[in-house]
Amino acid sequence: MPTMRGDRNHAIARLLSHAAMHSPYYRDQAWAERLRRRQKVRFLDVPITPRLSVKQNTGAFYSEYVPASEGETIDKYTSGSTGESCLIKKTSRHFRINARENGRLRRGWGFENQSGIIRTTSPNKDHPPGSIRVDGPNSWMIYSFDPVAITDLLIKERCPLIVLRPSAAVSILEMAPPLEFLRIISTVSEIVPPELSTLLAHYPRCLNYDVYGSIETGIIAGKCRECDKYHLATGHLIVELLDEHDRPVPSGEMGRVIVTPLFNLAMPLLRYDIGDYAIAASDLNCSTSKRGLMQIAGRQMNLFVLPNGIRIMPRIAPSDLYSLHIRKHKMIQISRDEIELLYVPASPEVSLADSDVQSLIDRNISPHFRAKPIRVEEIKPAPNGKYLMHENRVSPES
Repeated sequence: MPTMRGDRNHAIARLLSHAAMHSPYYRDQAWAERLRRRQKVRFLDVPITPRLSVKQNTGAFYSEYVPASEGETIDKYTSGSTGESCLIKKTSRHFRINARENGRLRRGWGFENQSGIIRTTSPNKDHPPGSIRVDGPNSWMIYSFDPVAITDLLIKERCPLIVLRPSAAVSILEMAPPLEFLRIISTVSEIVPPELSTLLAHYPRCLNYDVYGSIETGIIAGKCRECDKYHLATGHLIVELLDEHDRPVPSGEMGRVIVTPLFNLAMPLLRYDIGDYAIAASDLNCSTSKRGLMQIAGRQMNLFVLPNGIRIMPRIAPSDLYSLHIRKHKMIQISRDEIELLYVPASPEVSLADSDVQSLIDRNISPHFRAKPIRVEEIKPAPNGKYLMHENRVSPES
């Protein structure tokens, strides 16, 4: 896997050259024409690719030619979390390098010591809800996010490692099942809610490794056991965190996540704005890397907007949720100065007063919001199955 600067520069040059020649989307851009004329082109000369362009004109991003050295071209579909799913084309070489990066970022968590793994995914036309596929010795795939079905399989196989969405992990641990054999919960696809760390306190031998990525790009970052931040998968992609004026954000500030996968010549994505926001960390005191992400903030729909127009990542400390006996929560911004807090109580007698929730929002988010508590029996996932812990329903014109 390329690790030295010279190898990385070679990968960038090869990617740009390939896109300039064989990608219908990039071929007509000014930088591509200059490159074909053998003029010097810097990586930052390439304009940012909006996510909407990939959604609306996906076929234009498919390469008309892929070198045999890249191996088989494989089709993958996006989740469709913000609309119709898109067909993403990848090469087997991309998958191999992505797997290496995945392995590098999860070092120190003990994955190599686990004797079995269960993965969870959505049902499809070939695998009905609840069906289980045996992938090999001590390896299973369950086509369900139902916590009862997943727990039954966990206990039956006494599997020490499971890969699933954070919301599914919370639902499982809330039932307090006998999982003394469980060692790693590897979470993907959603922002990890604070309730998960509170519940894991009852399973002191079980760790939570969280990975951040997308179908389009592969793994982007993985959480570090040493520093508790997210290290970037720099072995197979370039990650930029930019503000609204396309300038790099300093450490501690939130920016748009811009990703360039270096090794997918079947569908080059250059400076691709994946629609996510994250908080930069460039001064990490960690042996793995000095640069990474403090937190994954999610998409624009997951961010709240203050009355002055500044976007923020809403987050409540687990200790505050515990002190108010909140089992599960969801925050919805309904206007520039109003938040609804949906909460599932830890016990039937719990009922929060307006003042309790207002104090919670003042301490954790901003005193500029008026908060309204709404007691509910359950918080359902979005239609695509993902759990939205924060949701902004304010129109941009508001």
